[in-house]
Amino acid sequence: FKHPRRPRFNEPIARISASQNNSAAFNEHSKMFFWGSANYDKMGIERKVTTVDVPLHAEWKVEKTGFYTETNQAAMRLQLQFIEPSAHKMIPKGTEILSQIKEIVWGDSHCVMLDMKGRLFSMGTTMKGRLGLAD
Repeated sequence: FKHPRRPRFNEPIARISASQNNSAAFNEHSKMFFWGSANYDKMGIERKVTTVDVPLHAEWKVEKTGFYTETNQAAMRLQLQFIEPSAHKMIPKGTEILSQIKEIVWGDSHCVMLDMKGRLFSMGTTMKGRLGLAD
């Protein structure tokens, strides 16, 4: 058993969320940092990584996506795409940036987030309806 070690942050942390394989920390302005397992795309990172070893500031762009339901009805949903720090300046004007997450809950292969506007987002594997998207 190792002694507890402290992740390095340059600002005070107000609250945390953790599971067996993931952790998230929020500052007092709801800026979120996360680290841990990235399997099943549950962190929304586009590049193929399996682990985030150091706290990473989490920001996503919100896009509207059209799809058809099982009864062939047209529908829309909001979809998140993680913003890599190096790509931040290439985001088109008018794109909504989701950076204020109120809560996050981790599962073994997915996560569910609630933003400050009361919108629910989920990421990870769609197996067994985990994301609630009827995919």
